[in-house]
Amino acid sequence: MNTISLGISINIKKYEEELGEIKFSKADNASQFQGKTKGLALKYVVEGAENYHLKEGNIHLAKGRFLLLKKDENYKVTFENKGYLTQGICLDLNPDLDKKLADLYKNEILFKTVFNCSHFSPLVNSLQGLLLGLDKKTNNQSILNSISSQLMFFSDEIFEMQMRLHLFAKKTKTKSVLISKLMTSKEFIHRNYTNKITLDHLSHISGISKFHFSRLFKNCFNQSPLELQESLKMQKAKKMILDQEMYLTDIAFYLGYSDLAAFSNQFKKHFGLSPSFL
Repeated sequence: MNTISLGISINIKKYEEELGEIKFSKADNASQFQGKTKGLALKYVVEGAENYHLKEGNIHLAKGRFLLLKKDENYKVTFENKGYLTQGICLDLNPDLDKKLADLYKNEILFKTVFNCSHFSPLVNSLQGLLLGLDKKTNNQSILNSISSQLMFFSDEIFEMQMRLHLFAKKTKTKSVLISKLMTSKEFIHRNYTNKITLDHLSHISGISKFHFSRLFKNCFNQSPLELQESLKMQKAKKMILDQEMYLTDIAFYLGYSDLAAFSNQFKKHFGLSPSFL
C-alpha cells in the first residue's frame, strides 16, 4: 500500500498465514493512500469514516460499516480531517487456497455494497473481537478461519435476501441498493428499539417510500419492523427480569410501554407466560 500524503499514522499488524493477512490502520489527519487488494478484501471502519475511490465510483464507509472488494482491485482511500481519529481493519483473505471463499465471487451483491449491521451480524461481532485481542496471544490461522466461516454464512444470508426481493427487483444493482438500505433501517431498529419508531422515520432513513418500505422489509427479513422491535423488547425484558435489574413496572416504562398491563400482555403473547412467573 502506498502512502500519498504525510500526516497519517499507520499501525499495521500482519498475520503471515497462507490463508491471508489482517491489517489495522489509524489516521489522525487529512490524508489518503492507494493500493491493490491482495485477496478477497474486507474493509471495516471502527472509528471515523473512510472514502473509497474505485473505478466505478466512490463509496463512503462510515463507522460500523464494512465493504467487500474482489482480488486485484485498485483503490484509493481518503480521510477528511474532522478532528477525530479514523481507525479501520482490512482483511485480505486468500481465495486461491480456499474454494469456498472463491465461490463468494458468484454472489455479486456481496461486492462494493455498504453493509450496516453491527448489532445483528456475527461477522461484525468477530471483526470487533479482533480489536479486543490485539494485545493477547492469538492463533492467527484460527482467527482467519473464523472470519472466513462467518463471511460464508453472511453470503448465504445475502443470497436468501436477494431471492426474497426477486419479485420487487430484477437487476443485481437494484437488489444491492435495496439490501443495503433495508439493513440500515434494521440496524436503526436494533439501536433504538426502546424508543418510539415510526414508519415515516424508517422510510426517511432508508430512502424507500412508505408505500414500499414495510412490504420490502418483511420480505427481506421475514418479519415486519414492528415485529422486530417487539421481539427485541421481549428479549431485553426477559434478560432484565432474570438478572433482577429492575422492578417489572420500571422495566415496562424503560421499554416504552404505557403501563405494566400493556407490557405483561405483550410478554405473555410472546413467551406464553406472565413476566411475574420468571
